[in-house]
Amino acid sequence: MLRTLMMATARAALLSLAIPLSPVWGQNSTIITSTSLGPSGPSGGAGAVSEMNSRSGLLIDHLSARKLETWKSIEELVFAEDKEKQPLHPTLRSMWEWIETSGHKVYVEFMDPKRSSTSTAGVFSIDKVDPRGESHSSVIRLNLFNIDHAAMPEIAGEKGGFIPFSQLNGEERYAEVLGHEMAHAIYILSNPERTSKIFDNVETTNQILLLSNVDRSRGQRPSDMDMRKRITKRDEILLQLEAVAESMEKQVWKELVKSKAIRRKMAGDAIRSAFDGKR
Repeated sequence: MLRTLMMATARAALLSLAIPLSPVWGQNSTIITSTSLGPSGPSGGAGAVSEMNSRSGLLIDHLSARKLETWKSIEELVFAEDKEKQPLHPTLRSMWEWIETSGHKVYVEFMDPKRSSTSTAGVFSIDKVDPRGESHSSVIRLNLFNIDHAAMPEIAGEKGGFIPFSQLNGEERYAEVLGHEMAHAIYILSNPERTSKIFDNVETTNQILLLSNVDRSRGQRPSDMDMRKRITKRDEILLQLEAVAESMEKQVWKELVKSKAIRRKMAGDAIRSAFDGKR
């Protein structure tokens, strides 16, 4: 999902599944790319499994100690509960728990804003497709700088009251983007046939596009008709992916906004309780 910042022009990304922060919140383009990842270490999230090859879920091996503090804040928000121990953000929590128990590897990374597009807030990409469909390897990347500095339209427009990031700050915004990316992960990874179809159609088309640019520089020219067909099919898939992810993101946003007053009151009560206990 590419979410284009308000000051930037919405444009299609060829090498990432990104969330656009666009002036028109429907101009999204999602692309899957194969990404090479380095060796992995111990897992975070729901807990490590001793053998590296059997580890799965949300894996935070690539986060530095400082970034882990931010991730912990996001995790606490995802699993926040009210006084009756009921989840405040059931959609986020259920998506997180699905990934944790799915058997798939979903690495989490925070992008360096200096090395990423100014239009990217979050990315989901597939690294490896397991032929058995049991343990695909993928990565979710969040661009915290872009998320923090994303502007918002003054009116909801066609979103029916949904303005991404509206009334949210800090970890709340990060959680909203994470929800969008987790929605991509679940929709794509939950069905082996869908995983292969999306990976083959989108990734193969992207690779052909890249190679065709090289061929043109050498004076060769691929069939324009064939490329148009491939791009049309790819874009149809991407629109479907974005529709699913935006629907889940909207629900995540609603829950985050609704819980703000509850979380504020609980934090105030905790402070007063701690103060009274020191008297």
